[in-house]
Amino acid sequence: MGVFLSNFTEVGLYDVDAAALLAGRDPQALLHFGMRHNYINAFKRTVKSCPVPDCPHGSLVMDAADVGRVYLRYLGSGPAQPVRCPGYAYFDGRRYHFEGADGEAVYYARVRSARRLPGGEVEMRGDIYNADEPSDVPATFVALARDHTWNKKPAWALISLRSSFKEPRR
Repeated sequence: MGVFLSNFTEVGLYDVDAAALLAGRDPQALLHFGMRHNYINAFKRTVKSCPVPDCPHGSLVMDAADVGRVYLRYLGSGPAQPVRCPGYAYFDGRRYHFEGADGEAVYYARVRSARRLPGGEVEMRGDIYNADEPSDVPATFVALARDHTWNKKPAWALISLRSSFKEPRR
């Protein structure tokens, strides 16, 4: 459960309403989730050098299909069309062009309790902690997920994630 939720927290998403995200209310957050998840967890498979020398849109590319698979796996569905967010990544009709970035602190989710609700959803509660310093716990969370099938295997799809930080985030 913690690994599932850490897919969101490790990319800096601590407050997520999956339905709103998929409805396009924050295209940058949705695109960030899909691209950053692949950048962190599937770099060798999904991130390639841009084939255009001195490309003005970025030195790296990622196929839109790879980004879409992240939505299907972790949110249970995805937008009908690739997400477009020119301020975040340039979309050429098939691939996103961007520049890579590393070095930000990574935070994971530690589930302390979970229970199945009467409607079938799973409620998880726990802490958000610094991956490099597990005793650094800046927030707690409550998450809801539903049963989902991914690649013919049981999985979860996020419904919501709400975090409460002890101090205001900068």
